[in-house]
Amino acid sequence: MNILVTNDDGYNAFGLKLLVKHALKYGNVYVVAPKEEQSGKSHSLTLRKHYAVEKCEDVMPGVPTWKVDSTPADCVRIAHYYLKLDFDIVFSGINAGFNIGDDIIYSGTTAAATEAILCGKKAIAFSNTCASKEIVSSFSKFNFSSFFPILDFTELPEHS
Repeated sequence: MNILVTNDDGYNAFGLKLLVKHALKYGNVYVVAPKEEQSGKSHSLTLRKHYAVEKCEDVMPGVPTWKVDSTPADCVRIAHYYLKLDFDIVFSGINAGFNIGDDIIYSGTTAAATEAILCGKKAIAFSNTCASKEIVSSFSKFNFSSFFPILDFTELPEHS
């Protein structure tokens, strides 16, 4: 499986690196994420100006990484249409803070997952309780090893 990882906290965010670490167990991983924090940008796209797409140092060894001077939704579009990366699913996050209730409307993390659906890909958005590195670290206790095998990505309906 080929996995695209993105977020709204920036390509160098601890939560993104933690998600990449776990995603590597389940397939090939690419990272295309905002150059800087884009929290609260919702599903905005950049339409009338140019923005930089820069190949940068891998966030983890062997994980091709690009930073984009734009929004999370743009990152997914760039991965799909411009970089032409071959990915099956988008993992967006791990957001530093909950995305629940009305927050979902404003979240760049959930917008990236939504954009993946619009590109015909599957997607999951991940979030955690708050922004501190210590609490985001608690996400590493999440039992990924039981979660991913149960959710057979090949059996998800299209546009899930």
